[in-house]
Amino acid sequence: MLLVCISDLHGNLRGIERINFSPDLLIVAGDITNFGREREAESILKQLLKITDKILVVPGNCDYPEVSKVLDELEINLWCRGKIIDRIGFFGVGGSNPTPFNTPLEYSEEEIKACLNEGFTKVKEAEIKILVSHPPPYNTKVDRISSGLYVGSRAIREFIEKTQPSLVLCGHIHEARGIDKIKNTIIVNPGPLHRGYARVEIDRGEIKVEVV
Repeated sequence: MLLVCISDLHGNLRGIERINFSPDLLIVAGDITNFGREREAESILKQLLKITDKILVVPGNCDYPEVSKVLDELEINLWCRGKIIDRIGFFGVGGSNPTPFNTPLEYSEEEIKACLNEGFTKVKEAEIKILVSHPPPYNTKVDRISSGLYVGSRAIREFIEKTQPSLVLCGHIHEARGIDKIKNTIIVNPGPLHRGYARVEIDRGEIKVEVV
């Protein structure tokens, strides 16, 4: 299976032209809009569906709650949900842990933990488990801001340490584009779409990841 993960579009599809092929699945790890609502989300998603009709999405902290209604209508919302495709289990968490900026979709660490557990129960039988999360886990290469502080979610970090999903696809921290690991779990932040995307190949249980 060939996956492409993009994140942090913020209402701008600049950079999407780099994806000039049809992946088996396109994953959007949040911030589809830039403080937008249904209309902006519908416009962006309509363009993404031209790449492939196989899409899974979580909203980001800069997406108003109404964006989830659009995702629900299109049956592509992975927020607090789980879906198994070809024996690969995808589950997701949207929004973010609290920020200093009072953005539209922020949750306590306890709420994030509950969402993770809810989605995980739907994919327990999957051979490979992939978490799609807008916020990255705490204290990694992919949640460090330019000042040097780590600002990711502690609940996500604890969940990964406990359950060890095969792969985590995240976003949120634009300057922390890259790849890291927590024990055996691969963590990928492709950065904002205008900078690129993550390419994931899964073959016979082996996962290869590249930030392009």
